Amino acid sequence: MKKTIVYLCLALLIAVGLSCAPAQKKTVQLEGEPKRADPALEVNPLDAVAWYNKGLALGKLGRMEEALTCFERALEIKPDDDEAYYNRGIARKGKGDVDGALHDFDDAIRLEPNNYSAYYYRAVTRLTKFEQDDQGRTFVANVNVEAGLKDLSEAIRLNPNLAIAYKARGYVRKLKGDLDGAAQDEEAVRRLE
Repeated sequence: MKKTIVYLCLALLIAVGLSCAPAQKKTVQLEGEPKRADPALEVNPLDAVAWYNKGLALGKLGRMEEALTCFERALEIKPDDDEAYYNRGIARKGKGDVDGALHDFDDAIRLEPNNYSAYYYRAVTRLTKFEQDDQGRTFVANVNVEAGLKDLSEAIRLNPNLAIAYKARGYVRKLKGDLDGAAQDEEAVRRLE
């Protein structure tokens, strides 16, 4: 049963579309144009917000390595920015650094316990942990279903309108055989969408 849940959690990404949780506080002011932050950084290279915004823009373009560098720079300047940890976690997950992503989501939650997006992405990361063997084959490893469900429940508690978290939790509950819980989550999704 446990092995089945582990493999079926892979379908979580496909079935629920987990990579589209809404941003919480800050918005991308660069609209996909990382170069727009450069003048601010030329004037003040210690502008944590400019580094953060540049990282967001680069991330939206799929340039995770460069985004990661920008978030790291923002955190050097302002080490208590929960959103920078959260977004660096997303960039790390995008690059395949699952453990680094989990640490960043932990730090985001430590700094801002109401960051529902960090709980959501930590759950997704816990439920879809991929690793590669020495021959380059990818497989699911060390999936923590209970911790993932706990994080999804906390994200829902913090933001009861987060339909995608209900979808994910309902899907995992169904895989675990909790059909009543899954039905409740599916009903919440219908109500919200």
